[in-house]
Amino acid sequence: FGAFLDPLADKIFVASLGLGIVFWKGFPWWLLAAQLARDAAILTAGVYLFKVRNIVPVASRLGKYATFCMVLTMVSFVLPFHALAQGILVAAAAALLLLSALDYGRAMMCMRREHE
Repeated sequence: FGAFLDPLADKIFVASLGLGIVFWKGFPWWLLAAQLARDAAILTAGVYLFKVRNIVPVASRLGKYATFCMVLTMVSFVLPFHALAQGILVAAAAALLLLSALDYGRAMMCMRREHE
């Protein structure tokens, strides 16, 4: 049960922080939307795998890097960061979100096939 609650708490924290920064500091809404879409897909697939196959997916290293980069990007909008640094962080976070989403999708498809 804790295997679901801890990642869920992390996702809720990042989403809440991001939503506040979108309105408060002009954080790119599309980047937060990408994070939320990726997390919703991971959560949905994870619940499916648990209910149907009794598999608890684990967080990938790439997913952890993406989340860390996303939080660092959010911090760059709260603290006085140079615009160029913010742009680089936004691009890195977007790339890591995309790569981690593809990685999670691949891993979950493999888990599903292995347990058929």
